[in-house]
Amino acid sequence: MKKIFVVFLAALALTGCAAGKQPVVTETPTQSQTQQTQPAGTEQASEPVREEAAGFTIPFRGTDITLGTPMEPVLAALGEPTSYTEQTSCAFQGLDKTYYYGSLYIQTNPAPEGDRIAAVWFADDSITTAEGVYIGADRAAVEKAYGSFSGDACALDRDGQRLMILLESGVVSSIQYTLAQE
Repeated sequence: MKKIFVVFLAALALTGCAAGKQPVVTETPTQSQTQQTQPAGTEQASEPVREEAAGFTIPFRGTDITLGTPMEPVLAALGEPTSYTEQTSCAFQGLDKTYYYGSLYIQTNPAPEGDRIAAVWFADDSITTAEGVYIGADRAAVEKAYGSFSGDACALDRDGQRLMILLESGVVSSIQYTLAQE
């Protein structure tokens, strides 16, 4: 099951790269409605993407996790993972690593100054986003936290990071944070 989920996450990331830029919905804290913009002659996407000023913080066991930051302080704070895998990176020189902490996966990419956090995804309903959304939450909870969206996917971009929430039958089935694809 873990392999299927990892393959799904990788396919999702690659799909984002291959699809090109998506329409962007912008929202400031004082706006109550979002505005959607898209290039002329293109079809409307089924998922809005909102840009915010700051990146996402993923709270987990008293540690705030942020994409693009070094993994070393997170490892020091969380301790030994339940499981760990690595594979040769296809995009960077070195090893991509995945740490599993029972309820949360953290994936890193190699960098000259040390491994950087590239993706985080939830494994179960025991943890929530900073805004209180969890696997099993209903659509209304997602819209209350992040605004309305169409279809079964809510995607939000903040400061080069993407939060993707997938729903099945109106219930959250997946929560993933990745570095946003340009």
